[in-house]
Amino acid sequence: MDKRTGKNNLSELGGLSKLMPITFFAALVFALSISGIPPFNGFYSKWMIYRGIIDFGSGSGIANQLWIVWLVLAVFGSALTLASFIKLISGIYLGRRNPEFEKVKEVSILMWLPQAILALACIVSGIFAATWVIPKLFNFGPLSSGLGDPGMWQSQPVSILILVSLVVGFLIFWMGNMKKHRRSDSFIGGEKLQDELNFSPLEFYKTIGSFKFLAFFYDKAKKKWFDIYHIGKGIILGLNSVFSICHTGILSSYIMWVVAGVAILLIILI
Repeated sequence: MDKRTGKNNLSELGGLSKLMPITFFAALVFALSISGIPPFNGFYSKWMIYRGIIDFGSGSGIANQLWIVWLVLAVFGSALTLASFIKLISGIYLGRRNPEFEKVKEVSILMWLPQAILALACIVSGIFAATWVIPKLFNFGPLSSGLGDPGMWQSQPVSILILVSLVVGFLIFWMGNMKKHRRSDSFIGGEKLQDELNFSPLEFYKTIGSFKFLAFFYDKAKKKWFDIYHIGKGIILGLNSVFSICHTGILSSYIMWVVAGVAILLIILI
């Protein structure tokens, strides 16, 4: 997307699904999988987490008795993940397309082929998770004794039901569009609707900032307070500036730092 459009701001993108169908398909599969939507492989990992939390509730400790809280938080986290990726997918591939992107084409085969293979792997491993993937992991030496019973999840029947639902939905959509309908631009008070007045999928998420409970966290999130990459980058650059001061270029100083490092390692290990 960035290579073809030269843009990386969601507010400047949109409507690229028809121009980059393979990339859109792969991105959609990845988003649904990481959000834990069946029948993709990400759901089975979520399912094992949910089962683990429920089994954890059989204990007698205080934390065990609060298993329902941990389960709700896990499901809520999955919902937030899905919401964030819906924003990503809708902002890039759906909605009205910027006129300057009319000549955008799909990326080269060297870029879309790995995406397509990984997307198909997410689908296949999700469909056959209960009958092939997980049993193979159970029989794999190091994992055979570390994995517990993941519970019953009939991935193949559920996948068939989802496929049937999609086919029925497509048929209903196709039958409803058999007749040609006239399309025209939207008008407000007799005036043609301007492009800058069009609703963007990203506008929906701006309402989060209006909630008093979430406004504080939303404001801090925009300032990257919760961005692990940004925080880690700051720590590394800060340490780098400290170490650069110690980088004097004098051999005796290097020897001193090496000896000090070895001494610290020995103290930690002993």
